[in-house]
Amino acid sequence: MATNCNSSSGNIEIETKNAVNPKFTWSNGDTTEDVSNLASGFYTLQVQDSNCLVTATANITENLPQPVEVCMVTVDDTTGNNLLVFDKTASDSITTKFNIYR
Repeated sequence: MATNCNSSSGNIEIETKNAVNPKFTWSNGDTTEDVSNLASGFYTLQVQDSNCLVTATANITENLPQPVEVCMVTVDDTTGNNLLVFDKTASDSITTKFNIYR
């Protein structure tokens, strides 16, 4: 039940057993058994059939990006330029961007 950071890619899948013609009511207005394209947050579901009403809550969490460990940020005394020194394995699939302010 995870979503990517700042997107609506989460989903919730449920299974009902022994329910006769169940009616689904989600807190976001959906009326299907399973829901998708969800942002992070809490969602409540009510399932009602001819015999009972059941309420459940699910939490969609974000997959946050892994932080980049910075070893040292300093200023070069000779040029006055910022220097960023870090130890990171090179990878073609990861783009890293740094904003450094002085």
